[in-house]
Amino acid sequence: MKKSIILTAIYSLLIINNIYAQSYFKKDGKFGALTSDGSVLTEAIYDDVYKPIFAYNNEFLVTKKSDKYGIIIFPSDTTPIIIEPQFNEIFGQDYCYIVILKQNNKYGFIDFNKKYEPGNKLNWIKNVYISEIKYDSITNQYLYIGNKVGFLFKGYLIFRDYSVIRTYSVIPAIYDTITSYIGYKKSENIIEDNISIKSINYPIIKVVKDGFVNYLTVSYKGGIAFHPLFPDNTYTTDEINYIEDTREFIINQIGKPLRIFQPTDSTLKTIIDETGKTIILDKYYLFRYKEKSMIYPNGHNVHFYIGVNDKEKKMINVFVDAKNKYNSVVYKDTIFDDSALGKLIDYKNITIVKEIPSDLNGSSNVDNIHNTIFIAKNNRFKTENGNKTEVTLLSYPENKVIYNITLNNETEQLIFNKEKYYYDDNYPYIKLYLEIKKNSKSKSLLSDKKIKEKEA
Repeated sequence: MKKSIILTAIYSLLIINNIYAQSYFKKDGKFGALTSDGSVLTEAIYDDVYKPIFAYNNEFLVTKKSDKYGIIIFPSDTTPIIIEPQFNEIFGQDYCYIVILKQNNKYGFIDFNKKYEPGNKLNWIKNVYISEIKYDSITNQYLYIGNKVGFLFKGYLIFRDYSVIRTYSVIPAIYDTITSYIGYKKSENIIEDNISIKSINYPIIKVVKDGFVNYLTVSYKGGIAFHPLFPDNTYTTDEINYIEDTREFIINQIGKPLRIFQPTDSTLKTIIDETGKTIILDKYYLFRYKEKSMIYPNGHNVHFYIGVNDKEKKMINVFVDAKNKYNSVVYKDTIFDDSALGKLIDYKNITIVKEIPSDLNGSSNVDNIHNTIFIAKNNRFKTENGNKTEVTLLSYPENKVIYNITLNNETEQLIFNKEKYYYDDNYPYIKLYLEIKKNSKSKSLLSDKKIKEKEA
């Protein structure tokens, strides 16, 4: 069905405000529709009128004439919308709460988003959307035309920090693949009719078209319209990874500097290692977030990424200060094998937390809380006498060796006892324990000796 047909149906409706429920009546063997106060909305001209199962809160009536179906929509903030019988089928899709319209071999949909408005009328966001009947199929929120796919985004805004206003946006069916991500948080105050609305839930939608990857996001100030984060035809799928844990992108183009893109403030920074050199890779690496670190307002906030080229068994580990992407420590290893018998080089970050005692009111000065990071390198290898692991404790970000030991894998284990230290201590410290697995006894390697911050 052409768009003009639907639009004609929408605008040829009665001017009746604030209708929240509906019913129907029968006269002379035919059916008509009533408003919530019992007034006649349509004459008895239909073979049938009924409330469908997807009319969760009396929003819809389905009409039937001959073998065609129509629909009457009762929004909460505007007039009823009457679309006369012209569809082969009308049915609900429970997964994302949309109504599917089928006409011949094409499909459209109705998205009905309710608004929660305690004491205020926010008419600037419409809560009914009727698509064109042009899709070959609709599965959940994915919209297909031929071998191309689009997406129906259903999100929300926050009104005065407690009220939810439902929103929608349609991504056209022009992409080869689409993948939805949770996205990142970003405050964007919107003033409409002297009412302040704080928007949240900035999604990231990964799209691939003609071999190039891009990521779409939405700006509510821009009318809830998606826009690409990067110029089109810039990156292939091998060259960019979205790290959902940290809401950042790692860009690895062969022969070009390794970079991190932060969508919150649109910053693109080059990763430089502890020696001041730019990291330039000659292979594609699949990056992921290795482990979470403790995050405080001040001090180190270290993100730990691991990139793996599985084909050539190569690995790169990147420790990055989230507030200063230049303050990084990078390890490149030529062998990566995660099998039980092969060689494995693994890294861990060890966080020591500085805490400030609470005052009499139970609060602490969190502005002064910070933490100190160490890095533990575990190099497992096979010998004639069995598997061994060389453990090296390194400082961050100086990358200096603080302690080194070789363990027998079958009988020994090194335990890092991460001690907390307080405002009156000059240095953090770690107690290292060597555990003998056979008898479960442990002995302290360093006793009470402190491993001082920034001291080899």
